[in-house]
Amino acid sequence: MISIVVPVYNAARWVEGCVRSIAGQEGFEELCEVLLVDDGSSDGSGGICRRLAAEHANVRCLSEANSGPATARNLGMSHARGEYVWFVDADDQIAPDALWLLANCIERNRHPDVVCFNYRYVTEVGHQDAVNFEREQVVEPAIDLVASRAKLYAWNRIYRMEAVKGLRWPDGLVNTEDFYFTLMALARTRRLVTLPQVLYYYNCANPASTLRDRSRRKLVRNRNHTLAVHSMLAGVVAQCADGHTRRLMSSALNVSVSGQLYCALLDHSPRFVGHTIARYRRMGLYPVGMTMNRKANRFLRLANHEWLLLAAIRLRRLLHHIIAH
Repeated sequence: MISIVVPVYNAARWVEGCVRSIAGQEGFEELCEVLLVDDGSSDGSGGICRRLAAEHANVRCLSEANSGPATARNLGMSHARGEYVWFVDADDQIAPDALWLLANCIERNRHPDVVCFNYRYVTEVGHQDAVNFEREQVVEPAIDLVASRAKLYAWNRIYRMEAVKGLRWPDGLVNTEDFYFTLMALARTRRLVTLPQVLYYYNCANPASTLRDRSRRKLVRNRNHTLAVHSMLAGVVAQCADGHTRRLMSSALNVSVSGQLYCALLDHSPRFVGHTIARYRRMGLYPVGMTMNRKANRFLRLANHEWLLLAAIRLRRLLHHIIAH
């Protein structure tokens, strides 16, 4: 059985569609349970979750004071009864045949530690499939997936509960927390299977999602939470005894740091970026080490020269001002 953990915060518009996409699956009652974790919603989401739980014997509703999606997922994991766990966001949906395909993959591959699959970006006007995996394939050890440059999201994979026993999401963090959990899980698991099918539908139309909210307050918060995750992972990498795992984790961490610097280039002032670089330097993460990602390495040839990166930011802001006026 797969335990599907759904953190819910002010998702009244979306959560019923999410659950219906699961409950409409062939074999829903036998193949999974759904744990809806109401994270202190104020828009009526909690009431919708309780109603859905009353309608389905294998849907449960848990509640907590608002603490963020990471803490909500930890609560859901602590109540999960399935052999596998799948983290699904309340504003997203799963493909119609997802449970059946996953159940068959699990049996066919002798219950691997992780199963990964492709996903679909859904917008107001259409959709686009993101294909990271072109065939069914066994990856062992699981950390070798990092070398394939597949995205390390939480929702396009399921984990065998026994394999991630004791692993927790970083409480209170709402940005890059999925990167932390996914990388830590891959580092401690052995056998991973990839599926070529699209099993997850990621909703790009929710204006309240973490990735779409571009207010300065949220950008600063996201930067700080990302730095906290990177600091934790830097400590883990430094203490990793296995050289192969350490190299791959370090590469993934460097890619994530380069992504944060690129976002800073687009969204922040030179002063803010300089402060961010200073914090990375204190962590020992700047200049950023090379990665297994060519695109990231090209950007780092610029970003690892602080004066050059700050000059690029000033030039970009100047051009934006000229164009706007």
